[in-house]
Amino acid sequence: MSSTWDLIGLYEIGVNRKLGYTGNGISGYDTVGFGKTSTSDAQFLQKQVLTAYATPDLWIGQLGLGTQEVTFRQNERVNSTLLNLKNNGIIPSLSFGYTAGASYRRYLDSMAGFVQSTDHCSGFTKVTASLTLGGYDQSRTSETITIEMSDDEEKPLTVGLQSIIVTNSLNGTFSLLHQAILAPIDSSVSELWLPTSVCEQFATAFGLQYHEPSGRYALSESTRSKLRSLAPKLTFTVSDGLVEGKTLNLDLPYASFDLEATYPIFPNATAYFPIRRAANESQFMIGRAFLQEAYLGVDFERRQFNISQTRFENPMLEADIVTVMPLDSNSNSTIDSQAPSGTSSPHLSPGVVTGVVISAVLGTLLIVGLFWFYWVRRPRDKAETVAMASTESTSRGPAKPEIMGYAVSELPAHHGQSEADPGKAALNELEGNSIVGVYELR
Repeated sequence: MSSTWDLIGLYEIGVNRKLGYTGNGISGYDTVGFGKTSTSDAQFLQKQVLTAYATPDLWIGQLGLGTQEVTFRQNERVNSTLLNLKNNGIIPSLSFGYTAGASYRRYLDSMAGFVQSTDHCSGFTKVTASLTLGGYDQSRTSETITIEMSDDEEKPLTVGLQSIIVTNSLNGTFSLLHQAILAPIDSSVSELWLPTSVCEQFATAFGLQYHEPSGRYALSESTRSKLRSLAPKLTFTVSDGLVEGKTLNLDLPYASFDLEATYPIFPNATAYFPIRRAANESQFMIGRAFLQEAYLGVDFERRQFNISQTRFENPMLEADIVTVMPLDSNSNSTIDSQAPSGTSSPHLSPGVVTGVVISAVLGTLLIVGLFWFYWVRRPRDKAETVAMASTESTSRGPAKPEIMGYAVSELPAHHGQSEADPGKAALNELEGNSIVGVYELR
């Protein structure tokens, strides 16, 4: 319905093929706006690639933050959104910071401390997601670990997952992971894809039942109620290597795993735990559930990313946006690396745009509902008559730092580093390895 829409065609969506996701998308060019369109400070990009889902496998809108060009037709290459934002002077660098939000954390300005609950309490404010382009939000970060991007372009934000310890579970305290694994962080996936043996350890600790048709772990309402009372805590130890190297512990409350799903996963609303069985190492994945409590910073230009425990305060602190300078600037660093965590850091002058902060659902770019009803709900025999165009390989740009779906320059040693990695598996809009920011379905 957009007057500036320029249809390209029907293409296969390449998001997470290795996990079994399939389906098509209607792709085309259009103008994308950032900011409040009713004000004069809105920023617009022309001829951006947009895709509307035509598959029930993908239900959540995604904003691609990779740095590779998108190619549909021969000799027709389109810059990624992140690259265009930098080239147009809207953001200073190919970097970003992201945390997925924690809807189970609610707070009142007048009370001390957070309330963790899945109940809808009147007067409480949910902790929203936060995406900063061209920098990061220092008010959301804490102690960080900085990791070099992987050489595997499909898994740029790979970390070493060394251990997972649970306390206050149905069986007390014990280890869920007996052998370290390498797994990429990818916000386009909601669950954690882990070895089957590890999933069975989770099942024992939380009283989960495997639901074969959906491939998910469900739990009864009585078990769910007991777990809410026990309030288990999971401690994930991540590192920059499989065995040795720097490590960081991140604590996730049971509330971050206390989810519910309906159609098309379950016929009726069902409580489930967001873990999936990985068939092999290629399916290991740390999804969006983890990013509810972790802050990711990506710096594509320096090929680094960092992770920190997301910082929650009551009341929530005002956004403290720190600029990540481009690699070709006079300074080779983001900000004063000696700045202590929690203190204010240098910002760009008012005349320079530091970045774009988005704390609401990123649903304006991908029109999921319209094409869901038009393409998916049509009779299967009609859908099969639609010719599926194959997606041409995405041309690779020069190696630059990239991170799983976010671009952020290096953060000071005492706070989280930026989270974007341009040279790695930065996913573009249609590629399965694109870097995206996504919100958790409730």
